[in-house]
Parts: sequence; structure tokens; C-alpha cells
Amino acid sequence: MSGPPAKKRRTDLTDAAPAHIDVSRLARHEVTLAGCRTLSPGAHHSSRIAVAALPGQDAEQYDVYVASGRTVHSVSVPRAAAFGGARGKEGVHIAEAAAGVQGTPLDAIQHRAEVQHVAVYEQGGGESVIASVDCYGRAVVAAARRVDGQPGLQITGVQQLQPTDLLREAGWAGVALAPGQPSQAAVARHFAKDVTIFDGPMAVHTIHTMYRPTAVQLLSTQLAASPGGSPLVAVTEGPQLSIWDVRASKRGARVARLSPAPHQGHLHCMAVSDDGGLALIGAAGDERSVLVWEPRKWTPLDRWSNCLKYELTSLHFSSGNPRLCYVAGLDYEVLCGEWSGNKSYRLGGGNRSSNSTHTGLKTGGAAAEEAAPGGHAAEAPAGLGRGVSFRGDSRWMGLAKAAGQDVLAGMTQSRQLYVAEFSAS
Repeated sequence: MSGPPAKKRRTDLTDAAPAHIDVSRLARHEVTLAGCRTLSPGAHHSSRIAVAALPGQDAEQYDVYVASGRTVHSVSVPRAAAFGGARGKEGVHIAEAAAGVQGTPLDAIQHRAEVQHVAVYEQGGGESVIASVDCYGRAVVAAARRVDGQPGLQITGVQQLQPTDLLREAGWAGVALAPGQPSQAAVARHFAKDVTIFDGPMAVHTIHTMYRPTAVQLLSTQLAASPGGSPLVAVTEGPQLSIWDVRASKRGARVARLSPAPHQGHLHCMAVSDDGGLALIGAAGDERSVLVWEPRKWTPLDRWSNCLKYELTSLHFSSGNPRLCYVAGLDYEVLCGEWSGNKSYRLGGGNRSSNSTHTGLKTGGAAAEEAAPGGHAAEAPAGLGRGVSFRGDSRWMGLAKAAGQDVLAGMTQSRQLYVAEFSAS
């Protein structure tokens, strides 16, 4: 007679070795957009920038997509040389000034109102999808591919996604595509409090949320899937992260509601880890804390508290080491830190004193001295022990990460484009 079934074990990362990350490239470019002297404001948590994955290690440029007003622009950014390692106050990395770049409007992507969200989805084999949505929830999904001898992604087809009812009041909207299934899309609308699921150009299902949604993702089936094998929909709404199965009945469509106490602030962004690695889903918002769950059992793993000075609006897991994540908020700082493991290894505090944070963890020069043998900062190893962060010149209008690569692109309100490459382990 067999014994009782074994209990599911919670993922424990407390004893894991400290993560390490270095800045490989970090450059700043001034962007000129045709017919656009200033950028449109957008919602405070909108992400109107996307970056495509590098096609190879010897790639000479980044393909970045920026939206302002009703237009989506393609920007080819030369790949910078290796980062020189310049640092400023509190050990913050200083981006190297580079030549200005010119944006080209994508005439194939037409919107009738201000664009609120832009994303690039890699499909493999040189195929990609560029998705954007305006403030009324009208989305455009453009199929693109790389063509030999031509820079960037070339658009081969465009599809319009129309909501079932047009919202009278404009506001934030987000679009997400199912990984590996570009025909499936989800569009969330803030003031309408709904998420519409599309199969091709047809709206097949509408989810009505309890709070106003602020971010939406279609989870990869390798990360988490419904009993029928279809992707699940993750939505941040108010102080909670809701997981929905669109194939279930309306009453049982929500399969999980993640909102660990005492978190009461609203969530503004979420992130999921890359396929093939540690399965993670995270969210962040008003309370300046990164909350991380394991999607296979929907159990909380850890939280990274007080990582920035102001509310968080962007979150991405590192591809090289998912125990690291990149965060940005309502100020001008981008920070990479370790959300899991021993708290003594963690970086935190954002734009605060170089000696301590609200959690009592040390960063900056004090952290470097503790990390070094004998307490000498000059002997401390480079990387996370001394803090990995950089700052823009004004508020971020979006921070994007390339799929499967530690490549970040961020645009500030003053049209300064920052592109960074990291090496994480």
C-alpha cells in the first residue's frame, strides 16, 4: 500500500549564492521625432517604448519603437562600445553621451488617438509582432520580420482590433499577445474596467474586473496554463493581481487572486520570467515593493521592499538570472537588484542615503566596504555589491526589455533615449 502523497515544496531561495550583474554598455542618445517637438504626456504608468531582441552577438544596432501622440516611430540606435565604468554620486552609473538618432514614423500603424502602450513580441525564425493600443482601447497588431540587407523589422501585415464598445472617456489601455500564438491578444482598458480577448480580429470574450486594470499579460503555457491548455490572462487591478481562465464560465473564470497582506497600495506594473528558467510572476506599484509569486502553485515567494524612492511603474526580470529584476518609477532612476535570497545581499533604497535604506540594508559605499575582504571598498568586486543603477535626466515615459536578453531601453520626457546592456549571473 502506497503512502500519503508527497506535499508540494515551496521554492526556497534563501540560501542561494548572491547574484552578480555588470553593466556592459550604457549610452544616451537624443531622439528627433518627425513632427514631434515634445512628447505627449500619456498615463503616468504607460509604457510607450519597446526594444527588439538583438539578432546576434555581432549586431551593430538596436531596434527601438517609441510612441508619441498618435504615431509609432522606429528608431535605429547604434550599438555603443563597451561601457567605460564612469560613476557618479552614490555609485550611480553615468550613461555615456552618444550621437543623436532620428525616428521614422511607421505609416502602416495608424491610430486615431494617443497611443498608451507599445510592445514587441518575438516569434522565432526572424518573425516578430509589434503591438500598440490607443487611449480608447483600439489596438493595432503588425506582423514584421527581418529582411537581409535592410535595417530593423519590416512590417508585412497589419490587423486592427476593435473593442466591443467604444469608451466615452479616454484613459490608459494596454495590449498583450500570447507567446507563440500571435493570433490571440488581450486589450485592457482602465476606465472601462474590462479586458477583451481577441482571436484574430474578432473579440471572443470580455472580462469585467473589480478594479480598474493597470497592466495585462498573457502567460506562456510553459509558465502557467488553464486545464484546457490555453494561456491564462494576468491583470493588475487595484491592490491585487488577478489570474483569469478565459475558457471557463464567467463565475469561475478567475482562478487566482494574489494580494498578500499588508500590501494595500495599487499595483501599476507586472513582469513574468522567460520560458525555460525559474517560473516567476511579479508585480509592483504604490508601495515601492516588488512582490513575486510562483505561478505553478500561486504561492508568494518573497518581496523586495522600498527598492525606489517613488512609486514603481516598470518591472522586468533579468534573463541571465531571474533572481534579479529591473525597476523604474515616477522619478528618473533605474535600479537592478536581487528580490530573493539572503537580505544581506540585497540592494535597495533607490535615491536615498548611500549608507542605509528604510529596511536597514546598506548600499553604495557602505555596501562596497562590507563586500570587500577586510572592509576595504577598493577591493570590493564590481557588480551588485556596489549597486547597479543609472538615472535619466527627467521622468521616464517607459522602460522596455528585450525578450530573452538583458537589454534595456528607456525614454525620458525630454526625448533622451537610454540603452543599456547587462551581464547577469
